[in-house]
Amino acid sequence: MFNGQYVKIDTILAEIRKYPFVEDLTKREASHSLVRLLGFVGAVLPLQRKYKNIEISMHKGELPTDIIYIHGVNNKGNSCSNPGVAMRYASDIYHSALHSEEARKVSCGTNVTTEDVSKIYPPTNDGEEAIEGMPAWGETVLANALNNGSVPQEVFENSYNINGMSIDTSFPYGWVEIAYDSVMTDSEGFPMIPDTPSFREAFKYFLLKNAMEPAWLRGQVQRAIYDDINTQYAWYIGQAQNHFNMPSPDQMETLANGLLRILPKAHHYQDGFKGFNKPE
Repeated sequence: MFNGQYVKIDTILAEIRKYPFVEDLTKREASHSLVRLLGFVGAVLPLQRKYKNIEISMHKGELPTDIIYIHGVNNKGNSCSNPGVAMRYASDIYHSALHSEEARKVSCGTNVTTEDVSKIYPPTNDGEEAIEGMPAWGETVLANALNNGSVPQEVFENSYNINGMSIDTSFPYGWVEIAYDSVMTDSEGFPMIPDTPSFREAFKYFLLKNAMEPAWLRGQVQRAIYDDINTQYAWYIGQAQNHFNMPSPDQMETLANGLLRILPKAHHYQDGFKGFNKPE
């Protein structure tokens, strides 16, 4: 279980620069290696949970540049102050084709414009005039409020797709809230190291292994030395993975409550898995 503590990357650099091949290692080079290593570990606990509201225009929104892992996306309708409705990830392999540059050039995409937004979104709960026959936002799921037959199915199905650094949504305009993980950074913007002994040692040997590998391939480092560095890295990176992925007793209780059920609960995504930890 990760303890939630971090140290600056300078801590490892001060220790490692006494070794050969890494005397001139820069902070920027070490930072790139740290992000790579966090990706190899494959655990989200050492990362920082963030939330961001993204404006959607013509079915597209720009994703944050510091995303490592996306947990989920909420449709917030025509105002980022609305309570969100959980979105599904699109199963349609042609989902993004409706919003592509090719589709725009030949006018094959959806022709829903800003004037049609009132057909796509119900009113908010904060004083907007209600539309007859359409419940207020948050009182029902989005799909039930979108009953206008003139709106194409792919627009109101409330789904999204990740396409490069863009989030493509089934609706043309509005706001979404994304929950994602990113690397913890210091005041200078450099990534920070999870302060666990196993990961700190894994990072040290990862830097040494990467620095020595070109010299080893050129015959400038003995195989026994390189193999020892590689063995130390493999030992500590495995230990760090187990440490990050081992749930605490209360996390195990949550998993048990959600999985050990006679009647499985569906649609946990609708409330952001808020009720997953409640026993049957």
